[in-house]
Amino acid sequence: MKAWGVSFEGIVLLLIGAVVAVAGLIMLAAPETYQSVARIKVPPPIQVPLSASVGSFSNPYFIQTEFEVIQSEVVLGRVVEKLNLAEEWGRKQPGATNLTKVEAMKLLKRHMDLSVVRNTELIEIRVFSSVPAEAAKIANHVAETFQNYRCEQNQRSRVERDKANPEPSTYAGEIHDPLVDIVDCAVAARSPIRPNRPLCATVFLFGSLLMILGFYFVNQRDANCPT
Repeated sequence: MKAWGVSFEGIVLLLIGAVVAVAGLIMLAAPETYQSVARIKVPPPIQVPLSASVGSFSNPYFIQTEFEVIQSEVVLGRVVEKLNLAEEWGRKQPGATNLTKVEAMKLLKRHMDLSVVRNTELIEIRVFSSVPAEAAKIANHVAETFQNYRCEQNQRSRVERDKANPEPSTYAGEIHDPLVDIVDCAVAARSPIRPNRPLCATVFLFGSLLMILGFYFVNQRDANCPT
């Protein structure tokens, strides 16, 4: 389609190419983001009947519950305090004012992602930061803090069970709560996960190519138009 003495196709290609090329440049200019991952093994509690040495515990909400615990104040609050993140991140904010503990926790949640390794008892704690060492340090502290919290909970539970049933023999309904095991510690990443520079460069070059084609069609139309 051509109208008003110009190539409609050329104008469309110019506009699309400009948008794509600018998008590529914006992605290239985005700050680098690094990711570090710590893996922990979180076995569910095991319920042991009287006549068996091995039992089971069926709880479809177990993993979701553990996710909520990891993201709760009892875990992230301790991480914020131990690493002094409220002050550390506050210095990077406009005005360089300290963050509150709650604000630092919210910021930490936005920089963290939890996922389950399929068909395993492993939980991956992913932390994102513009500083590779910071991402690894936070991921490891989250894993260690959650491990310590679960250990404290297990100890309290054992004390309460011993008070309720001083007999050393196993009784029906007893819950064995295995300890959390840190399988893989997070390490500082060597390269950022964002931006994907090869992809960004490809987007920019593709947009530039569309713009060149657009110029070509426009110039062809102008050359064919009678003066």
